[in-house]
Amino acid sequence: MRFEQGGQGVKGSGVRKTVHCSLFTVHHFPTLRERAGFTLLEIMMALAVIGIILLTVIYTVNYHAQLSYEHTLATRIFLFAKEKIADMEMNPKNGKGISPDKDFSYENIVKDTNNNNIIELKTMVKGYGKEVTLNEFVIKKEIKN
Repeated sequence: MRFEQGGQGVKGSGVRKTVHCSLFTVHHFPTLRERAGFTLLEIMMALAVIGIILLTVIYTVNYHAQLSYEHTLATRIFLFAKEKIADMEMNPKNGKGISPDKDFSYENIVKDTNNNNIIELKTMVKGYGKEVTLNEFVIKKEIKN
């Protein structure tokens, strides 16, 4: 009995190996470990890793979008407060009101200081759960009739 191994069967290649014998031919089919490809467990692990990475990326993007929104609101409130201080420099008087787009409420306060020539202008702007207060000291303007 003479055995010959035919084909170019390499372990793990998934190629069928044939063994020739003088009496019969034996076909050896590759076992599960010799086949090329991935097992179900390997695919599930890869999907779990990809899911964790995607979850982290989505959380990070959402966090930074919220942070950007908060900074945008703070900037809008600050710019509105600066506008109200500029208005008070021209016409210093106490007052309350709401912004034209009804997003913010404000309160303007004019206070005298120890120096009779200087007044303190204060504006407080509130909106979206935030509050900005700006103070400024200016020289009192003489009112001429």
